[in-house]
Amino acid sequence: PAETSDEALQPAVLLSKVDPTYPEMARKSGVEGTVVLDAQIGANGRVEDVQVLRGLPLGLSEAAAEAVRRWQYRPARGRTGPVPSHKTVRIVFTLGR
Repeated sequence: PAETSDEALQPAVLLSKVDPTYPEMARKSGVEGTVVLDAQIGANGRVEDVQVLRGLPLGLSEAAAEAVRRWQYRPARGRTGPVPSHKTVRIVFTLGR
């Protein structure tokens, strides 16, 4: 079978991350849970797009997506060098007891 030229042989590796800010409204309402995102990582290692796969109310989805947009990756590598890739990212929001 023919290999696709953009197939990632090595996945992207997270180099630096920014933690999301817990939105005040969600904190006051006691909303906790996990936001699941699809991060599109460019061949330069920057997060180029973020889609919410499973969100939470009161600004939590937006806060998670905003943080992940600022993450930096070592890009995935294919046969010819760095290639774009996707990662599923889970951001867990929990309130300190």
